[in-house]
Amino acid sequence: MSIKIKVKDDKMPGAPQEPPKTKVKLDIRKTLDGNFIIQDHPYIDIIISPSKNKILVLSTLSMDDKTYYTQNKYLDFLYKRGVIDPSTIQAGNIYASMEAAIPQTEEKVDPIEVIIFSTALFMDNERPSFEYERQMRREQDDYLTDPEEEDSTELGEVPQKARQGSIGTAAYSINKHYNIAYLGEQKEKK
Repeated sequence: MSIKIKVKDDKMPGAPQEPPKTKVKLDIRKTLDGNFIIQDHPYIDIIISPSKNKILVLSTLSMDDKTYYTQNKYLDFLYKRGVIDPSTIQAGNIYASMEAAIPQTEEKVDPIEVIIFSTALFMDNERPSFEYERQMRREQDDYLTDPEEEDSTELGEVPQKARQGSIGTAAYSINKHYNIAYLGEQKEKK
């Protein structure tokens, strides 16, 4: 049993065949060896390597849950738009990196342009969340460095108490007892 699918051509007869003109705004640089580095996201840097047919997604600072989640989300975004093959997604040879192969196409479409355009769409989708996080960090810093009158006290306003905190001051408090017992076992083993 075969299935036939017809794709309707929406081109009007006699209409000029111009490619669509789209501009994207990214923090992108071209390296000496022809790679493109995109550094718009606070958690990841994206390297598009046309010579190796590879996309490499690096961590900007260090590996944590947000970084891996963002790397995975970006590659999943490209996969769902048909830009990359999901079977090529794997860990990279650089610590905290992921990579995917750029598929070869028989169409008259430059895959690098498609990846850069798709990356711009991804950044546009992600921008509100990392702008919100940046604003929350600013507000937290302002709250700690310049608190409101009701959230701060002058030196000497806080009354002293006989017992403060969670660590006792007695010679044999529970916490100290366990430390002595632990250290005593260590000394006996020697």
